Amino acid sequence: MGAQVIGVDVMEERIEVAEKCGADATVNAATEDPVEAVVAFSGTEGVDYVVETSGSAGGRSSIIPSLRREGKAALVGVGSDDKVINPGDMVYRRITLMGSVVFPIGWLKDFVRYCAQTGLTFAPAVTHHFRVDDGVEALRVADESRCGKVVFDWD
Repeated sequence: MGAQVIGVDVMEERIEVAEKCGADATVNAATEDPVEAVVAFSGTEGVDYVVETSGSAGGRSSIIPSLRREGKAALVGVGSDDKVINPGDMVYRRITLMGSVVFPIGWLKDFVRYCAQTGLTFAPAVTHHFRVDDGVEALRVADESRCGKVVFDWD
């Protein structure tokens, strides 16, 4: 652990959430080239790891060029079916790419310890709370994609 975190998004609201969660740097991909910004921040040929959570074609197309040779990436977001990753780029740069839909349970203990030691919190990412009775409104807000996380309060 101990990696520097760069938050990339196209919405200012989500960039603010990343900053509140402690991102070391943020990039608004609507106003600047995310690959150039990430590579510049790395100070080298690219970053060691990318976790792509948007599922967008734009997000996925930024993965390989943002990584250093032999870098690793995880795709967590599921979205468009656009095929934007060139297998040749992965092979020639020896990139490792994996898909994941859940946080690997084996990492949980280390992750919780890391959060406790560093004060890392994701509480700012929760921007909306709803009662279960307001489920339709909660889904409408989440579908707008202009917020952080939407949670149900079960009390």
